[in-house]
Amino acid sequence: MSKSALVKRVGVATAVAAALTVTMAQPAVAGASISHHQTQAQADNNPGNGTAWVWVYSGNEREATGGKVEYQLTNGGSGSLQVGRGQSASKDPGSKIRAFRACTNYYVDGYDFTACSSWAYFS
Repeated sequence: MSKSALVKRVGVATAVAAALTVTMAQPAVAGASISHHQTQAQADNNPGNGTAWVWVYSGNEREATGGKVEYQLTNGGSGSLQVGRGQSASKDPGSKIRAFRACTNYYVDGYDFTACSSWAYFS
């Protein structure tokens, strides 16, 4: 399979999966979760012990080599938190989160690429 065909196939699957798996909490709760293939990401603007909180976990999907959470902050900054396959991590990004998404890193047929979910926005 060519790289462009593979990326297109994963892109279509990603769009369908993202549409089905992005869940935002009610406005009174400042947390949200996203699942993208076997990468899971969470963000919370009211964790009780800090400014905000992001977390990412990468499962053991066969072709996945890891995952990351990318985030945009309300102060205009941005960042990401990346982990390897089967690992998780969290951090306080230092400002409230405006949006975040989950990304999965792949190595398939000799090609490295990353596919991401849609952005989830906080109101």
